[in-house]
Amino acid sequence: MPNEYKRKTNRGMASKEIYELASEEVMLRNKSLRDAATSYDINHTSLYRYIKKKQAYQSNKAIQPPSIGYHRPTVFTKEEEKSLCEYVLTCSDANFGLSTKEARKLAYKLAVAYDEKCPSSWMQTKMAGDVWLRLFMKRHEVLSLRLPQATSIARATSFNRTNVELFLKIIVRYLTNIIWKQKTSGMLMKQS
Repeated sequence: MPNEYKRKTNRGMASKEIYELASEEVMLRNKSLRDAATSYDINHTSLYRYIKKKQAYQSNKAIQPPSIGYHRPTVFTKEEEKSLCEYVLTCSDANFGLSTKEARKLAYKLAVAYDEKCPSSWMQTKMAGDVWLRLFMKRHEVLSLRLPQATSIARATSFNRTNVELFLKIIVRYLTNIIWKQKTSGMLMKQS
């Protein structure tokens, strides 16, 4: 299983503002591409790609504004991932927590339902990969997938109609006593 990629250089770490300034030097001030790239300490090929994207955006050929770097493709869109995250949290709130394997199977079924392009390994195993799950969990830190604990027999059998009614009677009696004490203490204060 591959590990998370760690950068070995700071190449390509220039901000969008630097690319904007360098592209203005080239487009407006007629400075050569290599001179502008050298003066702003960026790669000339990256600057060339940024200028092409900017020109396409300005001439309405491109829908998205120019960006820097490469797009890392994901299986789901941000909205789809958000809905998956909310579903996993809802299952957890309803005491039906998903294990990691169940979450991976759910992701595969969701990819098929959304007709998303997914890796061939997903098709073979009928579930998402370990790496996808790890990166999904990293993108959504509110999630915590663990092996759900089984409910004990005693706890499951004691949850019946008689015990619940008895519990509710005790709660009602307790709350009634509190309310009665608050009312009587309030009346005593008004009299004095």
